[in-house]
Amino acid sequence: MKNSSLKDQTRSRLFSERPTGSGLRFALLLCLALACAPGAAEQTVRAPEHEFFFVVLGDSQFDGPQVFNRMIEDVSQIGPSLVIQVGDMISGYTDDAGQVRSQWRRFRNQLAPLGGIPFFPVPGNHDVLGANGRPNPQLERIYRETWGDLYYSFDYRNAHFVVLDTDYRAESGRIGPEQLQWLEKDLEQSRDKDHILVFFHRPMMDLENRGALHRTFVRYGVRAVFYGHRHHYEYYEEGGIGYAMTNATGSMGTDIPEAGNFPHFILASVRDRDFRFAVIKADSIEMPAAVAPADNAGIFQLQTRLLAEEEIPRKLLAQTEDGYRVVLRLSNPSAQDVTVYFQWEPPDRRWEVSPGRGMQATLKAGSRDRAVEFFLKRTDASQPEGWPVCRIEVPYLTTRGEWVTVKKTFQIK
Repeated sequence: MKNSSLKDQTRSRLFSERPTGSGLRFALLLCLALACAPGAAEQTVRAPEHEFFFVVLGDSQFDGPQVFNRMIEDVSQIGPSLVIQVGDMISGYTDDAGQVRSQWRRFRNQLAPLGGIPFFPVPGNHDVLGANGRPNPQLERIYRETWGDLYYSFDYRNAHFVVLDTDYRAESGRIGPEQLQWLEKDLEQSRDKDHILVFFHRPMMDLENRGALHRTFVRYGVRAVFYGHRHHYEYYEEGGIGYAMTNATGSMGTDIPEAGNFPHFILASVRDRDFRFAVIKADSIEMPAAVAPADNAGIFQLQTRLLAEEEIPRKLLAQTEDGYRVVLRLSNPSAQDVTVYFQWEPPDRRWEVSPGRGMQATLKAGSRDRAVEFFLKRTDASQPEGWPVCRIEVPYLTTRGEWVTVKKTFQIK
């Protein structure tokens, strides 16, 4: 229930008590005073009691490690309260214990930019199973040594987080009796939480006992369930529960975004009793210093002041003995010398443009009103049905050593 303001509470009492006589007159006067008071139309801003956000990562498995590393840097930049990854963090699928330990060290190095942001792992099949996907108790022990329990829960603010293992011992593809018994007891003890959120690796639709598991989630008011494994994004709702499948950089079957195939992470937020999440595509987050002041000024000035006139009425074209003369006046207000490339595009083959259809000119830093001449000529006696258009491009070298291109168009109207 939302907190109400003092004015709202007063109005509620006045109308619920139904005063009469002098009490009614007093009530009306008080309501009028409240309505006319300074700031009566303003909304009172109240800080939520519980407000935080967290990140959910999907499969990585060292597929596209450069992309995954950048995603971790992005997550570090936005600074969530915690990060959860829903399994398949390493390649695994080997019985070589030394190799598995090495892979976990490599994965921890990938997470280094998170610094002090708490990280909560979910075991996936690649994390705990051996060669050919067979159960391997030694690999489960290594996982416990590295991360702790294979299934567990924790509270944060007004939310309860539950992590399950869909490959526990010899029970791959289901939540077995041991976990189910623990789960029901855990959920029963967490009924007072505003949000119950569940995380595991294999998709809900792949679990043998998904029906019983879903009914358990409904009975205890689970808000959302997150998982991975199939390497694409998917979402559906059933029984008031949101089910979301996510994938960080795990190898995808296609590169079609409409099929959910794109590297991403999930950003989820809690604001008191409100819960929601958004899908953030990889490389969508920039650092505060992403744009250098010199580039900001230089590129903007080039874009706005490079070309004195972007179009000219055809009736104002200067005619010559053979055709028409066009003068483009260029300025370079940036702090670096630039090369300007011109490409004329005639509407038909009855035009000639000189000097050449492609030409370039160098503009010194700070130069103004540099005149560049072109001559347009008809190759036959016909009247023009359309006029050549000039495409202008200026490569600009940023302070980070990257080329960007400023583009302009000159037209004859």
